[in-house]
Amino acid sequence: MSKTHAKSTAQESLLIEKVVEHDSVSFSKLYDQYLPLICKVWYQFHLTELPLEDWKQEAAVVLYRTSCS
Repeated sequence: MSKTHAKSTAQESLLIEKVVEHDSVSFSKLYDQYLPLICKVWYQFHLTELPLEDWKQEAAVVLYRTSCS
């Protein structure tokens, strides 16, 4: 594992720990990290029956629940 990847993983772990403690700023940072992937999945699978904003909201809920479990 490269030093850059290890640092990134450590930062992500710290954000997740803070999300568990209900830190909304950390959740926003974590969500922003994953937003490009969230949008890519929506576009890639042509999920047009669900508006993008609704998809992002659902993804935020899943990200929060996953972080807390």
